[in-house]
Parts: sequence; structure tokens; C-alpha cells
Amino acid sequence: MVFSGHMVDAPGRGRPRFPPNLVPQVRRRIEEAVGTIDDPNAEAVSGAACGSDLLFCEVWLAGGRRLRVFLPRQVEAFLDESVRFAGPEWEAAYRRVVGDDLTVVVEPDPGMAELEDPHTPNNLRMLDRARQGSAPLIGIFVWDGQGGDGPGGTRHMVSEIEASGGKVTVIPPGTTA
Repeated sequence: MVFSGHMVDAPGRGRPRFPPNLVPQVRRRIEEAVGTIDDPNAEAVSGAACGSDLLFCEVWLAGGRRLRVFLPRQVEAFLDESVRFAGPEWEAAYRRVVGDDLTVVVEPDPGMAELEDPHTPNNLRMLDRARQGSAPLIGIFVWDGQGGDGPGGTRHMVSEIEASGGKVTVIPPGTTA
């Protein structure tokens, strides 16, 4: 099981993609998608950015399943880049997720911190881990169908899962009413 999705919009974001007011609806849609996975022993891989990643992680862990969280940067740099801008409640969610006994945190590989784009190699590490199982890949994505704000985004993950013949579920954040 692979998850990837958009962060909540930063304050002042020019073109809204995942406005914070849609968090409850996106959480509900993630719950619905996770509810279709009937293997109680399934393991998920995900990032832990504010927004859809952390929503997914919380929902997944609530089901008592194992989770591997892959970080593209060292913890403090990651929190500064991908969590703290959205408010203290997201950092609290991050701390709950990584502190859960069912969570394994996978730190960046050596040298990733020096890369301008650590996100693409991080996606590839997540996919490599997911492919270690014998079952076909399943991907759940909170995605608006557009290119991301930078490399290594959700579009990359969707294309990788589709290319491998896996099952893709897309939750568009702007149409979750």
C-alpha cells in the first residue's frame, strides 16, 4: 500500500490546491479508501507532510496496521519545509504518527540532504519498499491531477504505480464535498 498526496495550502498560496477547510472531507474520503483494503496485515508506506500524508497516516494507524514513514530530509529540516508552516496542530499530528508503536521512520539515505531534490529519490525508496511484497501495488493519492510545485510529487507516484499495473485510487482535494 502506497500513499502520497498534497500538503494543505500554505497561507497566501496563489492557486488553491488543498485549502485547510477541506481537511475534514479529505479525511473522510481517505477513511473510505482505506476501508476498501481488506488485508489486516497490509503495510503502508507514506510521507509525513502536513495535510493528506498525515491524515492518511492517522487513519491507517487507527486500523492497527504497520506503517513506514519515509523522510526526504532530516527531521528538523523536514518539519520546517513540510509541516510547521501549516500550524502547530500538524506538528502535533506528526509527533503522534512517528511516536506510534506501529510506525517505523525511515530516515533519508546518506547524501539526500545535499540534493536539491530529495523528494524523487524518497518516492523511489517508498516504491522499492512497497514492491517487496508479493501482492499487486495499491496506491491511494490525494491529487488534483496537475503537476506539483516541484519534483518528486504525487504525479510521479501515480505514474509509477500505474506503470507497474497497480491499482490507483485518486481523491481530488477540491471536489470532496
